Order: sequence, then C-alpha cells, then structure tokens
Amino acid sequence: MLTLEDRAAIHDLYARYYHRVDYRPHEWPDCFTRDGTLAFSDGSVDLGGRDAIRAWTDAREGRRNAGDQPRGQHWCTNVLVEETPDGVRGSCYVMSITVNHQIAVMAHYEDAIAFEDGEWRFASRLIHIDSAAPPAYR
Repeated sequence: MLTLEDRAAIHDLYARYYHRVDYRPHEWPDCFTRDGTLAFSDGSVDLGGRDAIRAWTDAREGRRNAGDQPRGQHWCTNVLVEETPDGVRGSCYVMSITVNHQIAVMAHYEDAIAFEDGEWRFASRLIHIDSAAPPAYR
C-alpha cells in the first residue's frame, strides 16, 4: 500500500521530471528506471532504456541549441496516482508554453511507476498529444 510519503515522492517525481526537461535536460532521463520506456502514442518515438532516452534527449537538446526548437516551459497538472494490481500507475495533463507565450502542445501522459535505487521513477511513459500548434510555433 502506498504511504503518504510514497505519494508525495511520486508527485515530486512529476515536478522533477518537468524541471529537468526544461532546465537540466541531461538529468531528466534519470527520472526513468534503467529499462524504462518512453513512447508517443502516434509511434513517432518509441525508446527503451535510460541510455536510449538520454541519446534522444541529447539530440533534442542539440536542435534546441541550434535554434530549431524554441525554448519554453512544461506545465503539469491533474496528477493522478493509483495503486493497481499490476503496480503503481500515474497520469497527468501537460501543456508546453513557448517563449513566445504560445501553447505549443497539450497532452496527457500515462505512466507506470516503480521504486528503483531508493527512489520512485517512471518505468514507462506513454505520451498522447491532444493538440499541437503548427511547427513554427513549437
């Protein structure tokens, strides 16, 4: 059974993930288990393992540094954590806001969460893009 401390730590995982995505991108793959997965529901991204996630992140950050992807912030809300017979599941709503004050993406995430190496991490993350601005605004 999840304790209140577990639930608080899992909510911290969600916050830590987005802070790292936006400001410390080389650290955000550490929010995943060693064999964690990251996928987009449209099939455009399907990564297995923290090393693959880190390589994808490094390439993404290279595009951002080249000016091909504007910087912005991710806003996460409506975090729901549930204990199931298969383990801990989580979900949230996310908006990505560009430096131009445009909503670039609205999405919802489905997560499996596991305790590894003394902390809660994402074992799998499936991203569903609900709405996306044209590429020039993202």
